[in-house]
Amino acid sequence: MRSFAALALLFTSVFAAPLDPSTLGNTTASAAIGAVDQAVHGSPRLPIIKEPSTSELTTRSTCSSIACILNTVCEEIEPLVDELLDLVPANATVAVVTPILQSITSSLLAAVPKLEALIGTEVSDLLVDVEGVTITVDALAQIVFTDLEPVFKALVKILAIIDYQPCQIFDLLVEVLNAVLAIIQVVVQLVINIVVSLGPLVAPFVPLIDCLGVTALLQLLNLSA
Repeated sequence: MRSFAALALLFTSVFAAPLDPSTLGNTTASAAIGAVDQAVHGSPRLPIIKEPSTSELTTRSTCSSIACILNTVCEEIEPLVDELLDLVPANATVAVVTPILQSITSSLLAAVPKLEALIGTEVSDLLVDVEGVTITVDALAQIVFTDLEPVFKALVKILAIIDYQPCQIFDLLVEVLNAVLAIIQVVVQLVINIVVSLGPLVAPFVPLIDCLGVTALLQLLNLSA
């Protein structure tokens, strides 16, 4: 099993490279972690506090589409993911990270039976956005990826800043990614040709998936070597 320091170096080279390829060779460890953090966060995020309307609550209670189910779980785990993305080495302790990762895993897995309940539904009825508007397979793939991308980024962030006690954290990271796999497996079962569109979107996170050993996800999305 690779140390977290090695994993941090790997993800720095993969995700930070587009930021400034000419200086990669001379990047210090501190600067590398900063680059990963910038790549993960992107532009500064401003907190938006919004109370759900009555219509939104009603829609959530009657969620019967892939987009709706994943949007709901994305909103549920967003504060947890933000906590991970805001961590720095000084406060990214096992005691802090563990319950957050466990909660994210639980929320993701809770979406699986809801998606499974859609099995047997006509594909044309599944190709709708959260508002029920008909969309393409490509658009649905983008929705799925957009909802799951923050989870991938949070895992990259943790791998980049934690370089100790890997045995306590590594398994939890694998559990989160396996929960993502479980969701995508059902989505592919529901809309089989979504793989063509979803695979390229997930491709930038192949190093993450490979290092965590969840090869089934790579195979599912035709991303394995």
